[in-house]
Amino acid sequence: MGYFFTRKKTGIGGGGGGGSSTIAVTVGELTKARMNLSGNEIRINPEINGIVKSLYVSVGDFMEPGDLLFSLDSGELVKNIERTSEKWNHDLELARIRMSGAEQSYETSNTLFIKELISKTEYDKAKQVWLEAQLNYDKIQLSKTIEIENLQEDLRTTVAISSSRGYVSDITFGLNESVNSGDFVEIIDIEKIEVNIQVPENIITRIKVGNSVKAKQASAPDYMLNGVVTSVGLKSNSNRTFNIVAMFDNPNQKLLPGMLMEAEIEMIQLTSNFIVPKTSVINEGSKHFIYRVKDTTAEKIPVELGNSRGNMIQINGSIKVGDLLVIEGQTYLQKGSVVKVVEKREYLPITTKF
Repeated sequence: MGYFFTRKKTGIGGGGGGGSSTIAVTVGELTKARMNLSGNEIRINPEINGIVKSLYVSVGDFMEPGDLLFSLDSGELVKNIERTSEKWNHDLELARIRMSGAEQSYETSNTLFIKELISKTEYDKAKQVWLEAQLNYDKIQLSKTIEIENLQEDLRTTVAISSSRGYVSDITFGLNESVNSGDFVEIIDIEKIEVNIQVPENIITRIKVGNSVKAKQASAPDYMLNGVVTSVGLKSNSNRTFNIVAMFDNPNQKLLPGMLMEAEIEMIQLTSNFIVPKTSVINEGSKHFIYRVKDTTAEKIPVELGNSRGNMIQINGSIKVGDLLVIEGQTYLQKGSVVKVVEKREYLPITTKF
């Protein structure tokens, strides 16, 4: 990508350079790098302790919701359900016999009471015994239902199923091994993925959160994914590159960790032809400013940096031809400082090639 500038006298101290017949263009730069992918890790743990009777998956298998993962030995649980059911059935039978006897006694008492052969107290007592026998039977029936359902729930938990789509990435146990709640089958759901991309320092200021990103697999260029930048690194690494984080939809889960991908990042277009001395740019962390003089007052103007050559650098911002750029003494200025112009100077070389 090249720019060619010739000096154009538009006012002493102005930041503008007029372009020659060569047309300045800005293009998206293609960055090829190995991307670090991170998906949503889901761990399915055994809900009870036990012995693994069946293991239906291996690391690398692709799972759909509802697919079987593993099952625990349920023999003891089944036997326990049978024993518990027999115990409750025995208790229910005794309660039923008592309730039946109490009902017959009540019916007899009712007949005798109607004939005035027994007192009201005797009748009420027979009725109370029958009602209590009914309540006792219902109580035993409810207790049996609750305990059997709990045991059946334990039996259900001996079977584990997948809750999402993704790839099995880890299994902490094997067949016939004892497991507890600390064991798991791990599934990575990568339908939405975060991608880390390293970009050079000369373009980092032109990449913003929300910029679109396209990624394609080197071995399958027709498979294209669309994403957006979600984070822009503020610090360079030892290679003088910055980390960009982008989020992609990966509906078919074809983009896998470790794949070599090509990423094309949409960048802010630098359309102006302003170039200034590097020394006139004030750097504050990841932000860059210049000072412009207007009516004897210093204005602090944020700018974006472009390409640089030698001691000159391209900038873009709320500036125009004819503005008075402070090229010396700017380190002493603050926003709103009153200034006195002691010299106006041409600072552009005859030609500058970018």
